[in-house]
Amino acid sequence: MSLTLPGKPSELTTPDLVGVPKSLIEHVTEPALTTETKEASISSFETPNGSQTLISIESAEASHTYKFPFEAPSGSVSQLEEDGSVSFINDEGEYVGGITKPWAYDANGQQLETSFSLSNGVLTQTVEFDESTAFPVVADPNTVNRPGFCAVFY
Repeated sequence: MSLTLPGKPSELTTPDLVGVPKSLIEHVTEPALTTETKEASISSFETPNGSQTLISIESAEASHTYKFPFEAPSGSVSQLEEDGSVSFINDEGEYVGGITKPWAYDANGQQLETSFSLSNGVLTQTVEFDESTAFPVVADPNTVNRPGFCAVFY
């Protein structure tokens, strides 16, 4: 499975995780890749079961949507699940990986509404915030792989 980060590559940075419950942070290393858009920085980290990508949104003027082109594992299809997660299912109907239910938190620890949509090989995460939101906001698309598969990010 591969996930392409929006923006241009930049200096590797770990986002400010103030307000994010520690139980949601899966990485223990430096980021493998960081990109920047006008309004956000996006850092991806390897995890024992895939990757964790953290979007750090800096202000209320930032975009609410972040698009991640992806390639599903060979021979599989992607489907949006009722809980908001994404599953990759192979020809035999087996789960071969996915993207966990999205989350987003503001700097005060307030959980924000966020969701995924899928269209033509692009995962879009939408995060709801406004002028009263405490920034930075951190949101997470987190890939999970079946043993024997790996996540790659560009």
